[in-house]
This record gives sequence, structure tokens and C-alpha cells, in this order.
Amino acid sequence: MSVMGIALRTPVEDCRRFARPVAIRLTFGMVLLWAISSRLG
Repeated sequence: MSVMGIALRTPVEDCRRFARPVAIRLTFGMVLLWAISSRLG
């Protein structure tokens, strides 16, 4: 049981660590694209 708990817990923590910077980059990229398109438009 403990092995399964560790096996399940680790990917979730990795996903949380990985998701936050990716979300920030995606948001920054969207804002950047919007700013460029608004300048060109």
C-alpha cells in the first residue's frame, strides 16, 4: 500500500511543480501575442 501511495504521490507533485511555470509561460505568451497583434492591427 505504501509503495502504491508513493508511486501515486510523486507524479502528482511533479505535475504541480511542472504545471505552474508552464501556465505562467503560456499566459505570458498569450499576452505577448495579444500585444504584438494589437500593435500590428
